[in-house]
Amino acid sequence: MARPRVRRAPAAWLLFVGLVLVYNANGREMPTYDSQPTKFAAREFALYGRLTLDRIVARQPAYQERSAFQRDRHGHFRSAYSIVPSIEAGILGSMLHVTGLVDLRAPLAPALLAALTASIMTAAAVALVFSALARTSVSSRCCSFCSDTLGRPWLRA
Repeated sequence: MARPRVRRAPAAWLLFVGLVLVYNANGREMPTYDSQPTKFAAREFALYGRLTLDRIVARQPAYQERSAFQRDRHGHFRSAYSIVPSIEAGILGSMLHVTGLVDLRAPLAPALLAALTASIMTAAAVALVFSALARTSVSSRCCSFCSDTLGRPWLRA
């Protein structure tokens, strides 16, 4: 006898949207010392299509003393870390800026962009794990437990 096929896509989308809302409920970013160049590079990429941080360092000269801000071979300031998160956040920033939802020239725009990108990526990962588990013969209780555990970072402490 064939097992009835249960559609889990609506549940995965609901989980994704719910996690994004929960992650952004307080509207704050959890900044670290090293996240500064990545969020500024994301804004530069979204607005101007470049990953250099010369303009940012010119406005805040103290940034050049941080190890996360490094000069490249041509003398431009760049992030010392991977450019992949900057590009991901820059793509999201471009979409938000073009649609007029966010003014990326605002002082708190890089922090908003960093928080939105991190929450969307984390929620998407949890929803994809839920979908993958739901496709196997794992019970729905196990799927819910795994997605709940992955979706709450404070449980890992």
